[in-house]
Amino acid sequence: MHPVHLSPSEAVEAHHILEARVSMAMHFGTFALGDDGELEPVHELREALNKKSENNSNFWVLEHGEVREVPQFL
Repeated sequence: MHPVHLSPSEAVEAHHILEARVSMAMHFGTFALGDDGELEPVHELREALNKKSENNSNFWVLEHGEVREVPQFL
């Protein structure tokens, strides 16, 4: 799915390049379309976040059914 999706490490890099205030992992484990395991992208994302230590608390990986309020920024 690489032509239309970012890898976990690319997503972390984009988060930092764009200086995003909040980023969120999307639709992992939803469809059995890829050749990776259901949670493999989440594990790879957390590894990539650990390598880039700054601003990681603003990259959210929500559990199924978890809700968060996105803060409003001025």
